[in-house]
Amino acid sequence: MPAVYAEQRGADHYGITALHGPVTAWFRFHLMRDEQARGLYFGPDCTYCSSSFWSVFERNPRAKAVPAP
Repeated sequence: MPAVYAEQRGADHYGITALHGPVTAWFRFHLMRDEQARGLYFGPDCTYCSSSFWSVFERNPRAKAVPAP
């Protein structure tokens, strides 16, 4: 199963609303097969892989193997 682990930079209990976009994109890709959301998490140049939004962004080998859109 592809898995992603991420920590929001500077997160606190009040920053949860900032996660609405990333969580929605994850569900859109997996539940609706939304190919635009795929590039946020998968492929060698995924958007979230190098985003400063995250203090940590890691993918397991299966997630790294998911092809780019």
